[in-house]
Amino acid sequence: MLSSPDACGTLPLSNMSYLRENPEMLRRFRAGEPSALDWVYRTYLKFVDIVICRGVTLVSRIIQIQGAREHADRLDLIQTTFTQAFSQAARQAYDGLRDYRPYLLTICRNVLIDWTRKRGRELPSAEIDQIPVEDPGEEQAAWADPAVMKIVNEYLAGLPAALAAVHQHRYVLGVSQLESAQNLGLTRQRLRTLEQKLKKGLLKALKKARISI
Repeated sequence: MLSSPDACGTLPLSNMSYLRENPEMLRRFRAGEPSALDWVYRTYLKFVDIVICRGVTLVSRIIQIQGAREHADRLDLIQTTFTQAFSQAARQAYDGLRDYRPYLLTICRNVLIDWTRKRGRELPSAEIDQIPVEDPGEEQAAWADPAVMKIVNEYLAGLPAALAAVHQHRYVLGVSQLESAQNLGLTRQRLRTLEQKLKKGLLKALKKARISI
């Protein structure tokens, strides 16, 4: 099933929420049907390969975990990632509420960390969970900057209850607009209005700090 990846690169923006939005595909994936596993593999292969190639960063101490540059190492790490992701425990652990890509890339991150440790590098275990995976499907390199993350975290911490609930549903849990509106007792239009207010507030906070995204 494993094919040879290309050189490290970038990907266009794409919507990868298919498993979340297609209950039948999610059911087949959880059941381990070969056609569903093959579809997931082909859909997410390039994203996994780019993370393995680029590496990840430990934000709190600005520690860079280098990616794998050797072709054979990349193939091995890709296969290990999907082997773990396709195990029964991992398939069942995916809740289907959030997009699958961040879930898979977290597994990929852990595979890369284990590989790095086996090569003799010591990593601070207590902070491993703080390592973010820069999603290669999003143009978000600037968001990895600690100064930006500080502003964002402060903004989110100060949100009023209504906006905090919208953020939790839409951007943390990844719930659809319709379901979020129903859960929060809002009309869909009101939810859209609050989403726009949420985004505008963040942009205002960044602008005030003279940070452009």
